[in-house]
Amino acid sequence: MATGQGTVTFDFGAQPGSTRATVTGVTATGISATSNLEIYIGGTDTTATHNADEHRLIGALGFGAYPTVKSAGTFDAEAISTLSLTGTIACRFVWAD
Repeated sequence: MATGQGTVTFDFGAQPGSTRATVTGVTATGISATSNLEIYIGGTDTTATHNADEHRLIGALGFGAYPTVKSAGTFDAEAISTLSLTGTIACRFVWAD
């Protein structure tokens, strides 16, 4: 069972976009150096560049996000897509020890 949750937004940039995006130094009080994290796209998430339907479609077409805990309360994350994406994609994360 997850003991905490939060959000992170990946920016794939302008046209022509990219298949990778990274976010460094994400902070969340309660994450320990040994926490297990998971990042996923929520079914109702939106950003200024993608609506909820687009988020669900991106999630179904080969999108993954992978966190790396750097220290207590801080992690880096990388998102990888089979599609070349543009703009921002909102994701949620959960963790447990």
